Amino acid sequence: MRAVDDRCELPVLTVDQRVITYSAMSSSPRSVGDRVGTMPPVANPSDVEARLAALEARMHVVAALESRMDVVAADAAAARHLAAARDRDLADLGVKVDANRAAINALGVQTAAGFEETRKGFAEMRGRLDQTAAGQQQIVDLLTTLISERGGQ
Repeated sequence: MRAVDDRCELPVLTVDQRVITYSAMSSSPRSVGDRVGTMPPVANPSDVEARLAALEARMHVVAALESRMDVVAADAAAARHLAAARDRDLADLGVKVDANRAAINALGVQTAAGFEETRKGFAEMRGRLDQTAAGQQQIVDLLTTLISERGGQ
């Protein structure tokens, strides 16, 4: 008897040329009548060696594919992990963008309020300068009147 791989059901040839399978889940053999993972009985016993060699070659291919599937599964798990990390990073970035937008809007409101205060300050200073100019004009008028009354002296 010869088993090629114990991870799945494998055919095992017995002395009387019946095919019996063993499952990785249980160590009890099942006969051909179960039809799960079985091979038909060998018609020509001289063909057994060639079929066994072909089966062993096929099992090497299956083992290589299973190994590759493990690598692909690990790659897929890593890709899912990276995608989840990217999603978290994007969510964090969205929060930061919203916070920066709120800060910029607050600075805009603050700047607009500052400019409004500056405009009011300039208007107040203009009013005071206008009053000062009017007062100076009144002084000039008084001096002109005084000089003309004294006869241009």
